[in-house]
Amino acid sequence: MVAPQLFADPWLSKQLGKAAFHLAGRTEEITDYLEPLSARLSQGVPFADAKITVDSPAAMASLQSLGFVLIDTTLQFEMPRDGLAIRNAADVAFATPDDAEGIKSIAEGAFVYDRFHRDPAIPDGTANALKRAWVQNFFAGQRGDWMVTARRDGAAAGFLQLLKSVEGKLVIDLIAVGAPYRGAGLARAMIAFAARECDGTGSIIVGTQVSNIPSVRLYESLGFRLTSAQYVFHRHGATTC
Repeated sequence: MVAPQLFADPWLSKQLGKAAFHLAGRTEEITDYLEPLSARLSQGVPFADAKITVDSPAAMASLQSLGFVLIDTTLQFEMPRDGLAIRNAADVAFATPDDAEGIKSIAEGAFVYDRFHRDPAIPDGTANALKRAWVQNFFAGQRGDWMVTARRDGAAAGFLQLLKSVEGKLVIDLIAVGAPYRGAGLARAMIAFAARECDGTGSIIVGTQVSNIPSVRLYESLGFRLTSAQYVFHRHGATTC
């Protein structure tokens, strides 16, 4: 892995309305690269994010010295596919293009715990539109390998967007249930359907926010086990670069 450096993200730049970058590479070693990173940031970087493991206090202090602010702590859970009890998924199926608008509407209004909604410098309207665009990427063939939907009365009531990792693991990329249908077991049914119907080998992986207690409880109740945690930082800088 390369030394920590800033990488442009054109898609996120479009969503935020300003140039966006990811600080990636060996981010836990950022203390050794403060001078060049500080120089690059001083040239004008409107937005940058960074992720580090929670056992890297020196890297955390270095990021804060560069103007990064802790926004979120993400938790990663994992479980073997055969450890998930299959529930009745009669109303769950792979999404079709006809489901697109309903799923985008759910995505636009379902999220509150993610890092974009938790960042006070990002308007809720922008964060909502970002989630809608995230789902649109699937239907445009630009992100995701599967989209599962739970339907009620013929309309989308929830969705589950999934990726397949290079190791063949199933990765839950985005999941949400519309407000009127929460608590009815739709998220469980969609995850069970994906475990049965999506190809690949090995385990299922999902990430969520430490503040998202309902999701943490859901995944633990299904048999997922915590495997790692990361701090997520944002930095809002100059508006030109």
